[in-house]
Amino acid sequence: MPRSSTLVSPEPVGADAVARAVAIVRDRLGATGESPDFVLQPLDAGAALTVSADGDLVLTVLRPRPLAGLAEARRLRPGWKLDALPTPAFWTDAYTPWTPGGLIGIAVLDTLAESLGARIDHDPLL
Repeated sequence: MPRSSTLVSPEPVGADAVARAVAIVRDRLGATGESPDFVLQPLDAGAALTVSADGDLVLTVLRPRPLAGLAEARRLRPGWKLDALPTPAFWTDAYTPWTPGGLIGIAVLDTLAESLGARIDHDPLL
C-alpha cells in the first residue's frame, strides 16, 4: 500500500510543474553526491504521471480535479485543518512507495507544493 499525499493548489498540477520540481530535487541531490536518472512518464492519456529515479518508481501524480469548496475539502480530509481555499482550487492526489525512493517522491511533492503555493498533506503510516 503506497503513501497517499494530497495537494490543494490555485492552479492545476501539470507535467511541466512536476518536471520543474524534479529538476530542483535532482540538483539538490547532485549537490550531495547523488544524482539519480529521473524519467517522467504519462499514463492513460494523462490520467496519471509517474516519476522514476534510477528505474525505481518514486511518485505517481493523478490528474487534478477542481475542488467545489471548503466543505468538500473537509469531507475528503476530515483531519486536515483548512481555513480557506484559493479560488479557484484544484485537488491532486499523489502516491509514493514506502521505500527509500519514496522519500525522493515526497521531496518532489514538497518542492512542487512550494512552487505552486499549494497546501500539501502526506498520510502518516497507519
